[in-house]
Amino acid sequence: MLTETEIEGRGGGMDVRRCDAGAANPRAVPAVLELDPVTVPKPAPVEARSAYVCPASVARRFLATVLFVDVVDSTRRAIELGDARWLAIQEEHETMVRREIRRYGGRCLTALGDGLVASFGSAAGAVRCGATIAEASRSLGIDVRAGVHSGECERRGARLGGIVFHVGARLVVMAAPGEVLVSRTVTELVSGAGFVFGRRGTHRLKGLPGEWPLYAFLGRRTRDGERRERAR
Repeated sequence: MLTETEIEGRGGGMDVRRCDAGAANPRAVPAVLELDPVTVPKPAPVEARSAYVCPASVARRFLATVLFVDVVDSTRRAIELGDARWLAIQEEHETMVRREIRRYGGRCLTALGDGLVASFGSAAGAVRCGATIAEASRSLGIDVRAGVHSGECERRGARLGGIVFHVGARLVVMAAPGEVLVSRTVTELVSGAGFVFGRRGTHRLKGLPGEWPLYAFLGRRTRDGERRERAR
């Protein structure tokens, strides 16, 4: 289970090398990445613009969707099952989560406590992956919650960072067990995918400006456009 302290300390930067399959310590805690502000270049003279080169600080930025997955009540489950049984379930669950992340075109970035963080090039892929993981987890006797947000991030060597990670970390904490909670940005990006969302109100996210409308993923519309396929 992620705590506010973990989120404050870990949401800002993700080391993509920490969570690759076969890593020696996949649950290593990543350091916070403090990003330098992007410098906006002065316009080049008209005659020189055809040869203008994008600054490295801008070229490093790209759009991504992040998925945060967290196991609910992991401490209680560990006490109920005992160390050996709980560790065996954890290993099976983590193998499944990594498999689904790969299947939906994502990349595991890091492990946070009892959860994982992944990035995707497709917002729809991230949402479907979160819903699939939530459903598959129940077959193992585990409840998970997921948060999905899309935004620009910045690459520094092998690391990724940006506000997008802070938002995703806030969303996963607010999600109910078995729920995939997404930002309005995500709903707009997947507007043509036939997804169905339920409103979860407007909230202030700790440390972030403004109010954020949040939505829960409910499933996908069937071909007739009338019935809903439940994701839960």
